[in-house]
Amino acid sequence: MRKRNCLKLLPALAFIVVIQKVSASEIECEEALSNFAMIQCEQRELDRANKELLEELRHLKNRLQPDEQEALDRGQAAWVAYRDAHCDSIVETYAAGSGGPLAGVKCQADLTKDRIKQLRQSFADRLSR
Repeated sequence: MRKRNCLKLLPALAFIVVIQKVSASEIECEEALSNFAMIQCEQRELDRANKELLEELRHLKNRLQPDEQEALDRGQAAWVAYRDAHCDSIVETYAAGSGGPLAGVKCQADLTKDRIKQLRQSFADRLSR
């Protein structure tokens, strides 16, 4: 089991080394063809979505009572656990292949964007006040 976990990390470690040489801002996402470039572009999308999600949660919590804020925090923690486990399962389907990191980041970005929409729909009455 330990060897398998180490093998899973190899693509990520190689990715980290390459990241240090090229910043995401230097990549034109519309023309991204390499796996590295596509991962960088998808990571940008995930970073934007995470930022928007945090802003949405902060905005929503300002409109909730303390007990409702705690319930939202519990729900958000459960959602993060789900997102991470689900996306990890997607990565696992690639074994040690080069498509795993891209699929994992894309999965997280997509689910995070979906979460923002869910929050806006579920709490529309609170957000409009």
